[in-house]
Amino acid sequence: MIGREAFAEGADLEAVAERATQDATPWSQSACVSSRFQFIEATPEQADLFAAALQRRLGVERRIASVCGPRVPGALREEIDVLREMAPDYTVFGAYDGTGLVIRFDAPVDFHPDGKIVNVVPVVSLEEAVRHAGAVTQTVGVWPPERKAGLRDLLASAGAQRIVTLGVAADGSAGLPHGPSLTTSHSFSGLESANYAMEGTSAE
Repeated sequence: MIGREAFAEGADLEAVAERATQDATPWSQSACVSSRFQFIEATPEQADLFAAALQRRLGVERRIASVCGPRVPGALREEIDVLREMAPDYTVFGAYDGTGLVIRFDAPVDFHPDGKIVNVVPVVSLEEAVRHAGAVTQTVGVWPPERKAGLRDLLASAGAQRIVTLGVAADGSAGLPHGPSLTTSHSFSGLESANYAMEGTSAE
C-alpha cells in the first residue's frame, strides 16, 4: 500500500518504485511473500507514472531475483492483449519476455498475477484498499512507514497476517506465515517493529 506522499514535492517516486519492486520480485514472484497487487493513493495519471517506474525496475537483477522471470503463458498473454486494447481504462507496461509487466486498473484484475506481473490499483485512500485484504493475505508492505499504525487494526481485522515497511517483505522470511502478498503488497498481519516479537500479531 503506497500513500499519496509518494507524489509530494521533493518525494522520490523512483525510490518508492524500487522498494515496491523489492517486494514484488523475490524468486521472480514465486515466493509467497511476493507482492502481486499494489494499491496506491493516486489519480490514474499518477498511478501510470508509478507503474511505469515500477516496470523499469522489474527487469533488474537482484540477489533473489533474475533479470528475466518465466515468459508469460499464451493464454494469459491473450488476456493481457485484450486489456491493452481497453486503454485508457487499463494501461499495460512491459513485454512478455519475462522482464516484467505492470497493469494499471482501478480494481484488481481477475487473474492471478505471477512471473513478475504486478497489478497497480489507484485508490482514493489506503483505507479503501483494506477491503481487498482477507485471511489469505500474508504480508502487506506500506509506504511511508508512518502510515502503518493507522492501517494496522483495519488490516488485522480483515485477516491480514503481517504488516511491514514497503521494500522489506522478504527480509527474515524464514518461519513467516505462508500465503499471498498485497502492496498494500497482497498479504497482511505483524506490524514491523524494533521489537520483532510484535510481528505475527498485527498486519501488513
